[in-house]
Amino acid sequence: MIARIALLLALAVSPSGELVLENEFVRLAVDAKSGAVTSLIAKKAPSFPVIAERGAGVAGRGTLFAWDGAAFETADRSPGELVIRSKGRERRIRMDPQESGFRLQDTLRNEGPEPQRLQVRGRSRIDGEKWRLKMLGSSGARAQDFYWRTVTLYGVGFLYQGRAPAGPATVEHKLGAGASPSEFVWDAPAMTVAPGQTVSWTGAVLVDVWGRDTQAPGPDRVILTADLRVAGTVGEPVPAAATVVSATPRRVKIVTSPPAGDAELDLVPGVARIAFFDFVPKAKGELKVTFTAVDAAGKELARAGASALIDGGAEEAWKVYTRRMPEQVYRGTWREIGAQLVKSGKLGAKVADPTAGERLALYRRKFPFYAEMLEGAAQALGVEPERLALPPPRGPELRFGGQGLQPMEPVRLHAEANPPTAEACMDVFFDGPDGPINAFSKERENANLGGLGYLKVKPTRGYAYQMYIMPPRNWSHGYGVNSEGLSTSGATLNCDGETTRKGRAVTADWIQSGKAVAPIPMNMILAMCKNVDEAIAFIEDAEAPLDFEGNLLLVDRAGKAARVESVGIFRQVIRHDGKGPGCFVAGNYANPRTDGFFRPGTWEWAANTMLRERFLTEVVGVKPDRMSLKDVFRAMETHAAGGMCQHVVENPGSLYSSTSFVAVTRTSELWLSHGPPCQVRTLKYTLD
Repeated sequence: MIARIALLLALAVSPSGELVLENEFVRLAVDAKSGAVTSLIAKKAPSFPVIAERGAGVAGRGTLFAWDGAAFETADRSPGELVIRSKGRERRIRMDPQESGFRLQDTLRNEGPEPQRLQVRGRSRIDGEKWRLKMLGSSGARAQDFYWRTVTLYGVGFLYQGRAPAGPATVEHKLGAGASPSEFVWDAPAMTVAPGQTVSWTGAVLVDVWGRDTQAPGPDRVILTADLRVAGTVGEPVPAAATVVSATPRRVKIVTSPPAGDAELDLVPGVARIAFFDFVPKAKGELKVTFTAVDAAGKELARAGASALIDGGAEEAWKVYTRRMPEQVYRGTWREIGAQLVKSGKLGAKVADPTAGERLALYRRKFPFYAEMLEGAAQALGVEPERLALPPPRGPELRFGGQGLQPMEPVRLHAEANPPTAEACMDVFFDGPDGPINAFSKERENANLGGLGYLKVKPTRGYAYQMYIMPPRNWSHGYGVNSEGLSTSGATLNCDGETTRKGRAVTADWIQSGKAVAPIPMNMILAMCKNVDEAIAFIEDAEAPLDFEGNLLLVDRAGKAARVESVGIFRQVIRHDGKGPGCFVAGNYANPRTDGFFRPGTWEWAANTMLRERFLTEVVGVKPDRMSLKDVFRAMETHAAGGMCQHVVENPGSLYSSTSFVAVTRTSELWLSHGPPCQVRTLKYTLD
């Protein structure tokens, strides 16, 4: 009895009285009475303030991997092993130092004098939690073997693989979200256990970060996932990616079929890695590809496949792949461009207000291209140009980018003071062998592509430019690149309500006092500025500053970059200093100032951007100064929590990638997809 008490005191015990087993990768807590795992933590998971108190690192909490009906009385521990027992029952939990997970062995012995008829059942329940917006998962069974896979929107998950004491095993699986729990039950067929006979069953768990859902895990806690662009053309590379994660450290080779080169990866336990490939189809029809992960001895660890449609016709996937966004092209003098905008229905005259003449005079002095455009439009309409020099729309919900030429659609901004908008986005600066690149993923909360398009303007004065355009006005707001290599892109700022109210109040006071703001600023920045320095001077002009609510990324041909976080004319400008291992990003969160303004707003969107920043560095292995244009395209098609190509269900922002935008400042090329880049061809646009 004395020895038994000493062993119990040596067990690691959590504040709640549970037994704890952990290494550098995983921490699990076990209820000593039921043997269930009550908490499963991935210690290598990303964590930052907006998710630290919202389940960062939590693979599951609740009643996990329980032996239905079991009750235990004693517990012993040796290095890496926990053993709990009661009469006729034993559960062993083993964890190696280099293992992101653990193994289970359950034993039942009939210690009575008569045969026992019994049915073994395992039961798990992941408790609902408010931060758990949704979960991904799957399950399956074959003969005695079964599995259960779950992944949170932070990219943290587990794979439970087991072998029942008899087969065929059956499984039931229910995914929950929010306060609703997720449940999993496995059953073995009823069996008769003779006196003195022992029955046992086993399980093994992988706890992982950045992994994916799967329908076919490898037998030894290895998950391999295949991604392939949904369509392509004979003779042109179709990009693909293999994502792999293992419970133990391994060197794996990813073998491709048809051959597209192999990749060797050194896997850290529980941390997913990704390898990229290009398949070149040789014939029309279906391209089927297979990835196989093998160990150093050539033993197969896992397999995954995908298919693509090559040179299709009437198939819906081919129609989606080949679609183009609406295009507008204007060229000539600014007067001629103004007349062309009238003809296309983009400009119309309104009743002039008393200060229209003063504004027009300011435009002629500070924004001469814009003034000439108004004059050309006025001539085409047969009215005075003052009737087009309109004041900024009143009310913050109608202000998005300066002077209004006609009524604008309401734009709901994602801040504490307003409900979320349907627009999100993330912008990333790279500077590799193909020069500075502005990579912009536009997101919405659904697959609606309404109001999105392409604009090219080739004036005889100023700089030619091309833009990806979007609501509210579908021609005068958007982002792009000009002939000098200056590029812009933007995202919803998502800042705190205090900053939003302050910025809107300051801007309203400015406008109501009769002061001007820059007209159609996203167009005029590209028409008038050749680099980041000139763009910042334009934005911060003391007489007519930029009026913009959002997070703006500026990149130029010389490799300079800056982020402009702005609520109206209240803003901060953060220049890229070239320091730090990660990417310079403009996304869906503000960066706090020392005076307390510009704090992040809604946590879901902030978390989505922050996860993507870490995914690019930790999984894709991005080094911003080494990313070629091909590397950027590959990164834009990555999936999973933190991936750049998003499809609503796998990210905490519930966002959908409506466009991949890549601006190459060295050549002034603009690459655009009219939908997710994994489904829609990315087209090159030039200023020719």
